[in-house]
Amino acid sequence: MKRLFIYFLLCGVLGLITSCQPESKEDMLTGGNYKYWVLKSSDWKDTAKPIVYLDKNFKCLLFAKDANGKFARYIGSDIILNEKWYLSAPNIFDMGNRDYELISSTDSIFTFKSRKTTDTLIAAPENLIPESFKKIQ
Repeated sequence: MKRLFIYFLLCGVLGLITSCQPESKEDMLTGGNYKYWVLKSSDWKDTAKPIVYLDKNFKCLLFAKDANGKFARYIGSDIILNEKWYLSAPNIFDMGNRDYELISSTDSIFTFKSRKTTDTLIAAPENLIPESFKKIQ
């Protein structure tokens, strides 16, 4: 009886330990499926502020509200954007073939640094994203 009690106690402790594993950075950045992020910067006008889409399939897309306030995919001028992202090291975030140092991250905000600047992305509020875009793209 004592062995059975110890067995169940160890199983419970093991289950507790494994259930408390921290959320992976990939899950934080994608919400487990997909997530939209807004660049928090004073350099952008509110209507042109880029909105970054990241999903669990490592797809990265850029969106913005156009001059009419319509949510649309951002297609750059003459620069071809790589639409992939990944973590190349624990604190190196590669987005569009550019490496950024991941300074801090939570499920609602993350800060990264390039050679020239430090930027922060905040989780986009639900009302910013149209219903037709609330899915894996």
